[in-house]
Amino acid sequence: MPIESLPSLVALALKGYFLFYVLKSRVKSHLTQLFFFLLILFCLHNFIEFVGFLIKPEGGINQATINLGYAYFAIAIAYIAVILHLSMLLSHDLNAKKKQLLLLLYLPVIPLECLLLFTDTLVVGFQSFAEYSILRVPGPYYSLVETYLSLYLLASLSNLIYGARSSRAPVINRTR
Repeated sequence: MPIESLPSLVALALKGYFLFYVLKSRVKSHLTQLFFFLLILFCLHNFIEFVGFLIKPEGGINQATINLGYAYFAIAIAYIAVILHLSMLLSHDLNAKKKQLLLLLYLPVIPLECLLLFTDTLVVGFQSFAEYSILRVPGPYYSLVETYLSLYLLASLSNLIYGARSSRAPVINRTR
C-alpha cells in the first residue's frame, strides 16, 4: 500500500464509523436519512480515491484509473447537491410542500452527470500528475461544473450562517 493512500484510508475509516453510528441511532427522521445518504456518498468518494491510489500503474494511467476518475467526479457532483439540501433543511423552517420543492435542487445534477459520463464536453480525459495522482483534462463546458460547485457550496455556507444567526427555537430543536 503506497503511503499516499494513507490519508484517504483514514478518512474512509472515520466516515465508516460515522455511518455505523447513524445506522445504530434510534432517530430515523428525514434529516438523519439525508445525512446517512450523504455519508454513503462520502464513503464511496473516499473508497474511489483509495482504490485509485492502489491501482495506479507506474508512469501512466490505464482504463481503470480513467473510470475511477469519472466516478470520482460523478459522486462529487451528486454530494454537493445533498450538502445544499441538508443545509436548507437545517437552516429554514419549511412546511411539507416547500420540502418537496427542495428536490428541485437536484435538477442540475442530471444533465451534469450525463454530460460527464456520456460526452467529453466536461472532462476530456485524465493525465498523470506528480507520479502518484491523476489530473483531469477539462472540456469546453467544464466551467459549468466549476460554476455549479461554487454556487452550491456558497449557498450551503450562506444557509448555515443564516440558520446560526437567526437561531430560532424550532431549527435548534430539530438539530438536537
